[in-house]
Amino acid sequence: VDGFYEWEKLGAKKKQPYFIHTGTQPSLESDIDNKSNLLHLAALYDVRRGKGEEEIYSVTILTTASTKDFSRIHHRMPVVLSDQQR
Repeated sequence: VDGFYEWEKLGAKKKQPYFIHTGTQPSLESDIDNKSNLLHLAALYDVRRGKGEEEIYSVTILTTASTKDFSRIHHRMPVVLSDQQR
């Protein structure tokens, strides 16, 4: 992904959105030429058949406890994969 939103609670009814990204512009070039423009998130997916035999796709983004820097915004965050992990 080129980024994701996370919401910081600022009270009982107020929230502040933050767009989390790498700070570089996404590119249509190959990842070899532009390695740091995307966040690679850990996820699970499934495809199943519905009642009418249509395919139903689902995706779950895996989360983990926040890093020290990220924890002021939210207590959890997506699992971001390193180059070696993906």
